[in-house]
Amino acid sequence: MKLPKIPWTAHSRGASLNAAGAEPALPIKVSDWVTLDESYEICRLLNKRSGTTYYWSTNILPKVKRHHVHALYGFCRYADDIVDDLGSDATTDDRANALAAFGNRFLADLETGRS
Repeated sequence: MKLPKIPWTAHSRGASLNAAGAEPALPIKVSDWVTLDESYEICRLLNKRSGTTYYWSTNILPKVKRHHVHALYGFCRYADDIVDDLGSDATTDDRANALAAFGNRFLADLETGRS
């Protein structure tokens, strides 16, 4: 199964920009609002594509818990990509600011119940 190709529009919700003024490249594309089940599936597909060893190890977990592990992988992978995609010229402050912006968006999304 291929990863979904739907437009990423986080920039419309204030996504952080890298040193060049561009939004960091994401491992997958997601739409403005997706359901929780769709989110879990996107995370599962991301995990399968990018973290194959980690992905296959989830099979030892009870099925009811696997989607949580995929979500955790997606969360960590997204944060890692924010830092990595800033490039070698980015300062520690640039990286800290990008992660802080992500953290703020994450907490705001938790507050509204939408992500």
